[in-house]
Amino acid sequence: MLRLIKIEWLKSWPSRYFKIMLGIWLFAFISLPIGFKLLLIFIESKGFSLDQLPGLEATDLPIFDFVDIWQNFAYAYKGLTIFMAFLVIINITNELDYKTFRQNVIDGMSKTEFLLSKLYLIIGMATIATLLVFGFGLVIGFISSPVTDFNSIVKHINFLGAYWLHIILFLTFSVLLSLLIKRAGLVIAILLFWMIIAEPILSSILTYGFDLNFLANILPLETIWGLIPRPIEKYGLSSTDFWVTSKSVTIALVELALYLGSIWLLIVKRDIK
Repeated sequence: MLRLIKIEWLKSWPSRYFKIMLGIWLFAFISLPIGFKLLLIFIESKGFSLDQLPGLEATDLPIFDFVDIWQNFAYAYKGLTIFMAFLVIINITNELDYKTFRQNVIDGMSKTEFLLSKLYLIIGMATIATLLVFGFGLVIGFISSPVTDFNSIVKHINFLGAYWLHIILFLTFSVLLSLLIKRAGLVIAILLFWMIIAEPILSSILTYGFDLNFLANILPLETIWGLIPRPIEKYGLSSTDFWVTSKSVTIALVELALYLGSIWLLIVKRDIK
């Protein structure tokens, strides 16, 4: 395991694109909670209060309270997963472009080990990102939250598990696209097109045109993003899921198994040139 992780790191780190994308992700990751906190401070300094909005009290928006912070952070940070997907896409397509995959096999690495090295990369990225969210959440929560008892801190911490699974699923989906299309720019373009245009349109057609909500909910990115429900509705506007549903996790795990099985077939059973 450690040998494969070391090999993967030595192959990824020299890439200029890998470093640039990693830097962008880290900058955005660190800036997100700090920037939002500064925005709230700025708004308050101008004399604006939530009490001025009809139907809302200042206590209705406890964004950084420990009871809410894990869902809020997980939801906000899942938007940055796209940069991690770009990292994985560049990693996989570089393997194909520069023939390092074939060279690894010639040098004695089995195709199964190659697949495992990519899975270790994905799991490592997901774990590091989740730990960072956990660390930032603790720091900002202890600074801003009026409740800091243990039960409040861990009450909705399962959103971090959903965030970890969200990353694993998204990056695995990105690996599958990379193996099928094999060109980084084209993979990224197709992924963005599917995410921004194609799937929302298809989801709307299935939901409102044919009343096929279940099919709409199992579309790839709908499953990936749906693990962590949008939190804004609970702040005095309407009801929302304030937990990670077993249904969303089950669908995600089934799709993850399908993606991994497809990747295994592409790598192990097919000669990738």
